Amino acid sequence: RHIAGFAAGRRAAVDGKPMNRLWAIEAAYSLTGAMADHRLRLAVLTGTLCSMFGMSIFSLAAGLAKDVFHVDEAGLGLLVSSVGIMSFLTAILAVSIGDRIKRSTLVTSGLVIYGLGLWTVAATEIFEIGMIGFGITGVAHVMINVPVTMTVQNYVPPEFRGRVTAFQLMGIMLALPIGAQVGGLVADYTGLPAVVA
Repeated sequence: RHIAGFAAGRRAAVDGKPMNRLWAIEAAYSLTGAMADHRLRLAVLTGTLCSMFGMSIFSLAAGLAKDVFHVDEAGLGLLVSSVGIMSFLTAILAVSIGDRIKRSTLVTSGLVIYGLGLWTVAATEIFEIGMIGFGITGVAHVMINVPVTMTVQNYVPPEFRGRVTAFQLMGIMLALPIGAQVGGLVADYTGLPAVVA
């Protein structure tokens, strides 16, 4: 409550795509300047929404494995580990590519790929195809989160990086259980594939 009130009191008075004039004249970077920087707000918002509508789906993996794919605990392990394996391979590829692709392009492509992975999971009852869908979300996870984290690291001075990262992580960690809870409640009425889609 106090952190939210503190941050709300430091929002720039003018909202819009261009930087606030306050940011332009600030001699030293401050939390007010960070709130005026639309790039950082977008990074925090992207992480929060991906957590709520994307990563929270992993909380439903046990139900998908049992009720949709009809596999046991070993199958559940394979389903979830496909995310980790593809994330690892994508991270290696991301390091080799470096900065040759714009961060905004990576995030936009990652969001589309995330959606395709979730739709793949939702559209099938075949376990192997479900694993492919989960793996696709692992690829997208790296494509989104690496550029978002790089944005915070590149644009926030070290003395404020901890605070901005705390806001980013607070959004991610708060959105994850909310998305899982809402997804579980909706799944009781619509079924798990509809929630994943």
